[in-house]
Amino acid sequence: MGADPPGRADTALVHALDLGVFDVGAEPPKTLKSGMRVRPKWRAERTGTIGDIECFLPEVTMINPQAKLEYRLSGGRALRRYLEGISEGRIIGNRCPVCEAVIVPMKETCPRDGVPMAEEVELPDTGTVTTFAVNNIPDPRAPEVPFVSGYVLLDGAGVTLLTLIAGVPADQVRMGQRVRAAWKPREEWDASVGNIKWFEPIDEPDVPFDEIKDYL
Repeated sequence: MGADPPGRADTALVHALDLGVFDVGAEPPKTLKSGMRVRPKWRAERTGTIGDIECFLPEVTMINPQAKLEYRLSGGRALRRYLEGISEGRIIGNRCPVCEAVIVPMKETCPRDGVPMAEEVELPDTGTVTTFAVNNIPDPRAPEVPFVSGYVLLDGAGVTLLTLIAGVPADQVRMGQRVRAAWKPREEWDASVGNIKWFEPIDEPDVPFDEIKDYL
């Protein structure tokens, strides 16, 4: 029969904890917590006293190797078609044959009904702000900080589009505000959603809340 597994002590032991195993630059006090598993670090030469344990080390449960992984994602037919339209300055969605909602960006199947969508619909580059958030963390895509990210319901669309909203101070963005896409100069276009820098307010009356509440 094998040896019995080690038992659990009924009292605690005060000893040193070596924090050198943490990543360089980390702040050890913030990484410590009750219940952390540790193991003893034994000295090479032992005398049969408590000093045989040099210190305790945190159990290593995760290793972060210094590795780099490069990969390329390939979009499906619907995404390729959508980006093809963007490269031409057009926003293309497709209509579900069941619920008749126009989905943008294009998808192979309706997310609501799960049926294929073949009919293409070109949408205008104007819409309405439904919900938004003010961000204070720098983002290379944003013109300044704070900046606004929000959902825009394009005219004629059945779902909202996540985008940046600029061209106005962040505290002036509001639900129901009418906006239009701000395109990059034509010579900078490629097959990328980055052709639209963000959406900017236009001089049109706000859309009443009741008309957008189902898209929040």
